[in-house]
Amino acid sequence: MDYKTSMTEGSIWKKMLLFCIPLIFGNIFQYLYSTVDSIIVGRLVGETALAAVGVCDPVISLVIGLCAGASGGAGVVISQYYGAKNETELKKAVHTTISIGVILGIIIQVTTVLLTPLVLKWINTPEDVVQQATIYLRTYFSGMVFTLVFNMAAGILNAVGNSKMNMIYLSIASVMNIILDLIFVIVFRWGIFGAAFATLISQAFTCVCAITFLVRCDDPMYRLDLKLLRADKGVSLKIFSLGIPTAMQNMVRCFANIVVQAGINGFGSLAVAGYAAYLRVDNILWLPLMSLGMAASTFTGQNIGAGQFDRAKKGAWVSGAASAVFTIAFSILIIILRYPLIGIFNDNPEVIHYGVLTLWGYIPLYWVFSVYNTLCGTINGAGKTFVSMVISIATMCAMRIVMLWIATSMKFGFLEFMCIVFPATWIVAMAAVMIYMWKADWMGIRNNRI
Repeated sequence: MDYKTSMTEGSIWKKMLLFCIPLIFGNIFQYLYSTVDSIIVGRLVGETALAAVGVCDPVISLVIGLCAGASGGAGVVISQYYGAKNETELKKAVHTTISIGVILGIIIQVTTVLLTPLVLKWINTPEDVVQQATIYLRTYFSGMVFTLVFNMAAGILNAVGNSKMNMIYLSIASVMNIILDLIFVIVFRWGIFGAAFATLISQAFTCVCAITFLVRCDDPMYRLDLKLLRADKGVSLKIFSLGIPTAMQNMVRCFANIVVQAGINGFGSLAVAGYAAYLRVDNILWLPLMSLGMAASTFTGQNIGAGQFDRAKKGAWVSGAASAVFTIAFSILIIILRYPLIGIFNDNPEVIHYGVLTLWGYIPLYWVFSVYNTLCGTINGAGKTFVSMVISIATMCAMRIVMLWIATSMKFGFLEFMCIVFPATWIVAMAAVMIYMWKADWMGIRNNRI
């Protein structure tokens, strides 16, 4: 069964909802990988291990940002070909996408494993955290080929409106990860290595499942034939022309977050652990918002491919409004439950204190970031990935680093540090993307489509 959702007809909000719900659950299950790692190592191994996982998070996000850029570029190409019903080019794009995933996965895997010690030193990792962070990061990166190939396969499925299969695979893998975490950490006593190794095995499982589905799927338009795997030059150029700006956008933003992480590291390992605990709570909001952005991108791509520009424009504002309403509602709930939510990961009062301070710095204006993220997904689906890259670099990187410098030079406390580094950049970024969509021909009506 294919479980596809066509975005080119029917009620806009219903179509987005049907597509988005499996994405949300799939991303939540994927999030459970790292969350379970944090809970288990924080509770059973200790604060230092939790801090080690927290230090690794922005580094991992940087690399995942590169993977997301590649799969995002492929998703735009595939969604527009699928909307236009161009079977010949679609089949080329599918086989090229998986080929790129394999090649890039191997390159990234080798590079990241070798550079791990240097990166941890560069971000000012506390001495008592370095050893465990090195073990965790190198083990995690040893499975990058599985991670990238799965992301590319998931990008194909999402682009044609099939978000349900990814949800199924990720839900099974998350249960597998929890079981393996408990076995490796509690029974085998492998510590932080066991938590990372459990994640690696789970990622390999999802990769195999997604590729198997593409090989056996009923729809010949995007069925994968392993004998035909090759990177078509023309399609590769299109994927990279769209994917490189997205990858740069993700990586530069994550680079800025690493700089922020280095600043937080200066407050000590308890602050690092508290910040790491908050980031897990942050994902309660971030994962649905990321799903809305992906849904907006797929919706826009399919409708522009089909030449339905008015429908694509309406979808942009529907998704933006939905993300704002959702974020405000859940932000209120998170603020109410802030202490028990942070306390799930560690019961040290100082760790909880720093986690709650971070929450107060971020959550009140999180809805601004949600609107920005969804609208960026929309213009990415229209192929305007370069524009979103420029906005992201200017605000999420350059401006964020300036804010960091201000906070550091003025010797702000932890709460002030959190409040100035992120929220100000969200406001400017949202304003920039809204002005662009208001003034520019972002759907490319006057130009040829992909």
